[in-house]
Amino acid sequence: MKKLLTFIGVALISGSMYSQGSPDYGSGLKINLNPEGDKFIRFILWDQLWLRNSQMNPGSMVGNEPTDNTWNLGNRRLRALTYAQISKRYMILLHFGINNQTFINGGASGTSGTGGYGNGKENPNVFS
Repeated sequence: MKKLLTFIGVALISGSMYSQGSPDYGSGLKINLNPEGDKFIRFILWDQLWLRNSQMNPGSMVGNEPTDNTWNLGNRRLRALTYAQISKRYMILLHFGINNQTFINGGASGTSGTGGYGNGKENPNVFS
């Protein structure tokens, strides 16, 4: 019952939040390069967060401790988009992002876990 009430609460709160549809948002962060506004630079950011709860099988271990469930918070998709309309026929576009970063699988390239655990140390965040 507690999980159901939590889900309903989150659903009600998220319904009152604005993103790009906000009346205060307008055209995003846009910097005009000329007074007419036909030459500009625009920045857009967006993110999709996941909060997951998993029911585990009997006898499952997480961090060498028995548990019947586990939860995870992570960035499903994090994106940044920048484009500049330099002239009527020339635009520069930069789009980059990252997928599936969590406290378990995040970190730098070549490491396991949340950064720095590629040097032989045990990562306390890895499922056993």
